[in-house]
Amino acid sequence: MEKQRKVEVVSKVRKLKIDKTVFVNFSLDAMEKMGVFGEIAIIFCSRKKIKEINKKFRNRDCETDVISFPYTNSGDFIGEVLICLEVAEENAKKYGISFEKELKKLLVHSFLHLIGYDHHNDKGRMARKERFILKSLGVLY
Repeated sequence: MEKQRKVEVVSKVRKLKIDKTVFVNFSLDAMEKMGVFGEIAIIFCSRKKIKEINKKFRNRDCETDVISFPYTNSGDFIGEVLICLEVAEENAKKYGISFEKELKKLLVHSFLHLIGYDHHNDKGRMARKERFILKSLGVLY
């Protein structure tokens, strides 16, 4: 059986519209650059939902921009990514980049977490890989 890549995008935020096709295609391209096969679920959610999930699963009672849940024993399913659109929009304004670029940056960042990278103790290895992948996909910031 041939290895495949699949991405499912769900948006739970009505007030911030995104083009799901753009992020599905970008995610598939990013997975290809990383040599990753399998399925990833991406959920764009609200500030309230990300805070609730952050508290429940990470014991942190605060908002965040992205949370990754790797699935290590699930066959072809690599994991889930939750991105808070409201926090991402605020970050984009703060960093002076487009909302789309910020979302793409968060996707690559989270995919690296799904495949085992951890920026908390890797001496910049994940950050370098993230910049390399983004640049190779034409996302400059």
